[in-house]
Amino acid sequence: MGLEIVELVLETERHFSIDLPDKELEDILTVESYCQLIRTQCLLKKGFSGSDSAPNYSVIYQYVVSLLSIEYGVPISDIHPHSQFVQDLGLD
Repeated sequence: MGLEIVELVLETERHFSIDLPDKELEDILTVESYCQLIRTQCLLKKGFSGSDSAPNYSVIYQYVVSLLSIEYGVPISDIHPHSQFVQDLGLD
């Protein structure tokens, strides 16, 4: 995992007050799979009583798109659910 991806993970963990397991992050290649992992961790997080309390996939996806665009300069038009972080978006 490159430095930019580590920074992305740390910022996401801070924003959603979650911990993303390293073992599960190893298999994450796409924006969609990353957002699904975030959603799962939000649902599992202590304090969320049900799916209505946790951010939905759309909110998480928009956050990740904004972060990729603002912090890493990835054009929004290049970011899609199936975009791969390294191959398609150029993160290291």
